[in-house]
Amino acid sequence: MYLSKSTSLILDILRLSAALTVAFFHCFLLMFTKHNSTISFFSDLAHFSVIIFFVLSGYLIGYTTKNNNRGLKKYLIARFSRLYSVLIPVLIIMFIIEKLIGIINYTSILGISRGMTLIRYIMSGFFLNEIWFLSAAPPINAPLWSLSFEFWFYLIFGLWFFRQKKNWIHTLLFIIAVLIAGPKILSLFPIWIFGMLAFKLPKLKIKGYILILYLSLILSLSFLVLFKMPALPFEIGTKPLYFAGQFIKDWTLGLLLGVFFWLLPLSSTKQESSTLVVKFRKLADLTYTIYLIHLPILYLIIQVININNINIFQFFIYSGIILILSGSLGYLLESKRNFWNLLFEKIFSKLKFI
Repeated sequence: MYLSKSTSLILDILRLSAALTVAFFHCFLLMFTKHNSTISFFSDLAHFSVIIFFVLSGYLIGYTTKNNNRGLKKYLIARFSRLYSVLIPVLIIMFIIEKLIGIINYTSILGISRGMTLIRYIMSGFFLNEIWFLSAAPPINAPLWSLSFEFWFYLIFGLWFFRQKKNWIHTLLFIIAVLIAGPKILSLFPIWIFGMLAFKLPKLKIKGYILILYLSLILSLSFLVLFKMPALPFEIGTKPLYFAGQFIKDWTLGLLLGVFFWLLPLSSTKQESSTLVVKFRKLADLTYTIYLIHLPILYLIIQVININNINIFQFFIYSGIILILSGSLGYLLESKRNFWNLLFEKIFSKLKFI
């Protein structure tokens, strides 16, 4: 089964909206520091956006492993090249921005950095910043936490799904991956699995207004849970789970989103999208970079431009500048994807045991 045109468009809208929500939350948080009463509302939306990313990621992996199953090696090449094509450039840019902020305002950088800067960058480069009970990403770019979760979701699922029962090395690699990731990352893994199952499970034949009604009800219930259900078992940020602190609430949200994705229609054949939809998809492809680089750019702009006592018009101007800079970088990085594909093809071609 393939994604229908309507489903493909909905997915693009969701991922772009989620990335923009996180970006605007950080802009609001740092530009309107006196509006603490509304921070909780926007913070909930931003975290919900990450849950959307996790469910969407699982859904798309369910799609690719069912319709384009080329084995473990090709799967890992695709996943590694996708993640690193943005992560490595972003880490380099982050490091440069952090040094620039230190030159512009040394006192300010003390509030952004928690020390051990190089170690944090290295750990983030190997997706180790969130393993077990660590929360070690460079503070200048908090969204890196979810990328570490995403990587281990990809790896653990891939090593299990493509394992060969007679190949003990595959089983050993799966066990090692689980042990390295640790309980914090595994606590949110069901959310990703909900997305994957949403594609793979048999579909109900619901169409038209009834389908729209069901989807609307699921979304409404999701927002009701988001704003009314207490954070369980802990508040986000609570040690030792940090961003996974409210995993029970996040499971509930992930399950509802999984049902939402499960209800989306599929097609028995590939469908060609209109020119306008294709262009919108290219815009949505920038979400990964926008999500990962907007916060360091925001920190730099705050140091360069005095944003105290700004009005709402100035807020959208500065936020727009940040999005344009982030999107432009995303456009550049997307054009270099082939380089990373070739690089990881060479690396994995030497690993004969995979």
